[in-house]
Order: sequence, then structure tokens, then C-alpha cells
Amino acid sequence: MRKVLWLQLDYYERNPGLARIIFMTLPMKTWMADETFKQKKMINLYLEVMRNGQKEGHLNPHVRAGVLLDFMLGTVQRAFTMWIFRGQQGRLTDQANMLFEMVWRAIANPDGKGN
Repeated sequence: MRKVLWLQLDYYERNPGLARIIFMTLPMKTWMADETFKQKKMINLYLEVMRNGQKEGHLNPHVRAGVLLDFMLGTVQRAFTMWIFRGQQGRLTDQANMLFEMVWRAIANPDGKGN
């Protein structure tokens, strides 16, 4: 999961024009109406990882896997947006470990099982 977060940040760092269109320029209503918004392959793979993490006791079993995923994806979007707003100082990927540690604390099993 850490690597996927890093890969997303890296992709948007290397393709800021595309990320600007997706996150900042194109109205969300328009983007959501497009079939590519679903990103079925990536989302299904990510959800499978989340569900497996819940079954193994690593991730919070009391929260729907889709909500855990939304939390991670929302973090990426916000990190990119603020990176642009702040003038792209430093590398977006330099935030990956810090962001993941924060996300992990939010989605990890609160019972401490499997950590």
C-alpha cells in the first residue's frame, strides 16, 4: 500500500498537467460521467488488498473497504493540489512516507491485531 501511494504521487509529479485536469480543471461532475473515472482495474485491485488486510487483521474491520480506499485516494488528491498551490516546492514523492504513516494510523485495525 505504501508503494501504491508513492506510485500515485510519482505519476502525478511526472504528469502534473494531467493531474491538474483531473483534480483541478475538469468539473468533478463531468469527470464522473466519463467511463474512465471508474478505473475498474486499479480500484478492484486496491479494494482486494484492503479486504485482505481486513481479513488478516491489519486494517480496521469496522470500516467498509471502499471508505478506507477513499481515504487514501483523497490524501493523494489533496497532497497534489496543495503541492501545486505551494509552487511545487520539493518533490511530491518526498511526502510519501509521512503521508502513508498518517494514513496507516487512520486505517489500521484499532484493536492492534495483525500490526
